[in-house]
Amino acid sequence: MKNTNQLEKRISSLEQRVSVLEKKLENPNSVKPVVGKKKILSEREYLRDKKPASIVEKTLFLGNYLEEHKGIDSFTAEDLRNAFRAACEPYPSNINDNINKNIRKGFFMEDAPKEDKKAWVLTLTGEKLVREKLGNK
Repeated sequence: MKNTNQLEKRISSLEQRVSVLEKKLENPNSVKPVVGKKKILSEREYLRDKKPASIVEKTLFLGNYLEEHKGIDSFTAEDLRNAFRAACEPYPSNINDNINKNIRKGFFMEDAPKEDKKAWVLTLTGEKLVREKLGNK
């Protein structure tokens, strides 16, 4: 008896759900399209596509990747090391030297510290160079 009652409740619930679905099919405007997740480019794909000419340029491109694709406001040396690691690229033994070279070229500038660590952002000049190298002038 108990199983019969449970089955009847389950059948009734399923019939109600089917009825709702059938009504939506009768009026297709009421059905909202399913929006999938936006896929992001991996660090490795990004560098492979952009073909930076030097390790300093790789540092610049990965800084841009972190800002544009990861959505972080500023990045630390550790963020860049992790990006090199994620790209399956050997990271420079002195990543701060590459950061300083990008600063001297006017591509990075220091930002407010992040978790008590120095942080940087791309300058407009750095963003412009990346766009030019990417062919998005």
